Parts: sequence; structure tokens; C-alpha cells
Amino acid sequence: MKKSFAIIILLISVVLLHAQAPETTDNILKQAYIKAKAENKKIFIKFSASWCGWCKKMDFSMKDTSCAKLFDDNFIIITLIVDEKSDKKHLENIGADSLILKYNGNRNEGIPFWFILDEGGELLADCYYINEKSKNANKKSMIGCPANEDEVNAFIQIIKRTTTIDEKNLEKIRVRFRKNEYIPKKT
Repeated sequence: MKKSFAIIILLISVVLLHAQAPETTDNILKQAYIKAKAENKKIFIKFSASWCGWCKKMDFSMKDTSCAKLFDDNFIIITLIVDEKSDKKHLENIGADSLILKYNGNRNEGIPFWFILDEGGELLADCYYINEKSKNANKKSMIGCPANEDEVNAFIQIIKRTTTIDEKNLEKIRVRFRKNEYIPKKT
């Protein structure tokens, strides 16, 4: 009887522990590929962390009523958790760090880092662009969460290249993301 009770407690513990663990990146991607193929969509993968303010801005912008449907109609949106502080490391998706590196990510540039894949896993676009105002015009800059005019313009070009969203609706996305820019008030 004691042995049966101990086995039941052990099984319950394993089930509860498994239920709390984040899903692995490989499993998330497999499901995304299937869904993207079935729905004829691209896969928008964004890397985020609970402490990241710009990640939250990106989420709020993509989910804003002005453009959420545009993103939902064109993308399977996946958020993978990385770079958590020690007390929240358990939230990270196993394998997410490796996926960033696989698709040209530089772990020193921070988050949100994102890219767009087709239903077969081919990289269509990432969050890098040539920043013409940079001191080194040949060096790519990371967009992260688009906010300033150059970032938003680059983001719009990426969305335009990877979807069939028309100019009118691209403008809705542009307007929403431009609201992310911090402009200090003049005193």
C-alpha cells in the first residue's frame, strides 16, 4: 500500500513538473510549420523576456486593434522566451538560444530579436537593416521593436516583401509602430 501511494505521488509530481515546464523550441516549431502550411501563412518568430520593455512594446503593437488582424491573417506568430533573470530561468524555451544563432542572431545585440520563416523553415527575413544614417553605412543595424522612422520603414519593407498586405494596411502598421518612438518633450 505504501509503495503504491509513493508511486502515485511520484507520477503526480512528474505530471505537474512537466505541465509547468515551457514547451521546447523544436516542438513549437514543428507545430508552427504544420499550421503555417495548412493556413498558407509565414511564421513570425520573436524572442522575448519578461523584463524586456521593448519586447512588450512589440507585443502591444502587433496586438493593437489597428493592425492585429493584419498580423494574424498573414503570420503564425511565435514568441520564444530567452535571457531571463535567474529567478525566471524556468520560463525559457529550451533550444531558443540555438535558434537565434541558427538564423543569424547575434546574442550581444539583445531582444526583441525576430525573423520570418516560410512553412518549410527557410529564412525569408530578419530584423536587420542597413541604417543609412549610421557612421558605417555598410553595417547592418538590428530593428528590434520598430520605433523610429528608419526602423519602421525597414520593418514595413520586410512585411511588404513577405506578405500580400496592401499599401493602405501597411500604412496602419506604420502608424502604429511609429507610436513606439520616445520623443522627449521640450522644456
